[in-house]
Amino acid sequence: MPCNLLHPLGCAASIAKAAAGDAFASIAHDFASTAASAVDWLWSQLGQATAVQLSGPGFHL
Repeated sequence: MPCNLLHPLGCAASIAKAAAGDAFASIAHDFASTAASAVDWLWSQLGQATAVQLSGPGFHL
């Protein structure tokens, strides 16, 4: 439905659609940011847990 004087509900529908799209985009952005942080943390933990330590007494000459 177009947004004009003959169809005022078309304007309301357009505004509601835009608001819903903006809200979804914001939620999706926040979810993606949280997921990226979780993956970065996980890789950091895996890197620390699997690091090879070469500082034991058997390695000193």
